Amino acid sequence: MKTPSIELSLAILINVAFSSYSHASFEQGMKYVQQARWDDAEQQFRAEAEAGNADAMYWLGRSLEFQDFQKGLTAGEWFYKSAELGNPWAMYSLQDNTNCDFFGWPCDRKDWKEIQIEIWRDMAAKGDGLAEYALASYDLGWKGYIPFVRKKKRIRRLTKALDMGYNYSAMTIYGIILGNYGYDTAPQYLRKESINYLLIAAKNGYAPAMTALSGYSDIIGHKETKKWLYKSLDLGYPDSPYLLSHYYNDGTDGFKQNSEQAYYYAKINVGLGGEDASRSYSAVQDGRIGGDLTIEKK
Repeated sequence: MKTPSIELSLAILINVAFSSYSHASFEQGMKYVQQARWDDAEQQFRAEAEAGNADAMYWLGRSLEFQDFQKGLTAGEWFYKSAELGNPWAMYSLQDNTNCDFFGWPCDRKDWKEIQIEIWRDMAAKGDGLAEYALASYDLGWKGYIPFVRKKKRIRRLTKALDMGYNYSAMTIYGIILGNYGYDTAPQYLRKESINYLLIAAKNGYAPAMTALSGYSDIIGHKETKKWLYKSLDLGYPDSPYLLSHYYNDGTDGFKQNSEQAYYYAKINVGLGGEDASRSYSAVQDGRIGGDLTIEKK
C-alpha cells in the first residue's frame, strides 16, 4: 500500500490536467509532463522559472529530478526558490528525506511543514481540491493515530476533495477501500464500493480512472470498460494504448486476438511516452508486421 507521502507526490504530478496557467510555454510544459517527456518539459519551464514564476520553478525542479542524477542535483535549488515564493508543493518536496540525502537538496535550511499546512488550509477553504487532498493525510489531528478512525476521516476528507473537483482522490479512496487486496482478489462488496468512486472521476473526465475501470468488466460489462478505454485514449492517456495493445495481443477482456491491432496500439503507446512503451512495443512485434500502420487500420 502506498504511504501518504507517496500518494501526495503522485497526486501533485497527476494534478497537471486540472490546473490552469496563463503562459503558452507553461501549458506546453504541462502537456509534456503528462507524457513524461521531462527533457522537453524542462525547456518549456526554464524561461518562466528564471523570470520568477513560482509554479514554473516547481515544475522545472520536477522535470530535472526525473531525468538523471546530474540534473536532479540542481532540482533542489529550484524547489527552494519556489518555496520561498509561497509554493506549498515545493515546500513539501523539500521534506522528502530520501531525495534530500540522495541529491543533496537544501532541505535543512528551513522547516516548511507548518507553513505549508497553513497554506493548504487557506487554499482548501477557497475550494482547492488538491489542497484538501493533502490535508486528508497531514491535518487529521489525534484521529490520525487511530487506524480505523483515520481511515474513516481520510475517506471523508478525500470525498470532499473529489466533490471539489480533485479527481485523483477517487484513486486514493479506491486503494483505501481495497486495502491489502488486489482489485481481482478483493471481495465483491469492496469492489462494488470502490468502483463507485472511479465512475465519478471517469464521468468527470479523469483518464486514469477510465483505465482503472478496465479491471471491472465482470461488474459493469465489457461494453462499458471498452467505452472508457477508448475515451481515455482520445484524451491522450498513455495507459490506454498500452492496455489495448495487451488485450488485443492476448485476446482477453472482451477483445478478439488481433496482432495488427496490438502492434498499432503499442506504437501509439510509444508515441505518447507510456512508461512501458518500449517493452510493449517489442512484445507484440512478431516480425510479420512492418512499417507504420495507417489510421484506417485502427
